[in-house]
Amino acid sequence: MLVDFFIVGAQKSGTTALYRAMTNVHGLNMSAIKEPHFFDNEGLDWNSPNYAELHRHFVPGSVGGLRGEATPIYAYWPNSIERIRAYNPCARIILLLKHPVYRAFSHWHHEVRRQAEELEFDVAVSLEGRRRVSESPGGVHRIHSYVERGFYSRQIHRIHSHFAESQVLLLTTDELWSSPNEVGRKLSDFLKVDVTLDLPSGQSVPGRPPMDESARRLLFDVFDEELAALDVLGLTGSEQWSSLNYREPFRDA
Repeated sequence: MLVDFFIVGAQKSGTTALYRAMTNVHGLNMSAIKEPHFFDNEGLDWNSPNYAELHRHFVPGSVGGLRGEATPIYAYWPNSIERIRAYNPCARIILLLKHPVYRAFSHWHHEVRRQAEELEFDVAVSLEGRRRVSESPGGVHRIHSYVERGFYSRQIHRIHSHFAESQVLLLTTDELWSSPNEVGRKLSDFLKVDVTLDLPSGQSVPGRPPMDESARRLLFDVFDEELAALDVLGLTGSEQWSSLNYREPFRDA
């Protein structure tokens, strides 16, 4: 068996809602847990990986249907995409993207809630706060990469360097929440399976404070060139991302 498709990012961009909706689609066989974290596992021998560790997350003996999983660190984590390519060159890659400023804030709040972050948001995304990432091995960090994970264009370039454009589907959180039927159509065309998405009614995360305005403006400056690059890609909704008046969709996942 092989896993046929991967939702590779981005964290805090709606991947949980998308995964849950896809578990109810006839013709899709999603992993038993959302995030197997196989291809970002640095403890494996990547000269001879044991793919049975990935396959055990799928119903044994299941017949028919495309197999898929959703580990949203893959797009960001070095070598994950290359490893997926080595595993299944015919795999299809789905990348779901949220406005990078608001993704960073959602990510930070997630880490605060699970007591993995003590810094205030404005400090965490400052140059000093980001040193926790730049000074980590390989310049990557699983927890504190609030800003770094938002440089989507380099992730997209990496994906396209290993997979044909026809094997890659780029989506935005904006269209997932505002036009789920259209997203279902795109997924149907991409996976060649009839996909109807039954998404949960959206609520903002309870207890999440408003974003500090100075931090918000700082991040708009940090991501200025990135937002322009994403706009060129023509992602649905991204044409509004460069505006300081932009506000994220109400739902958060």
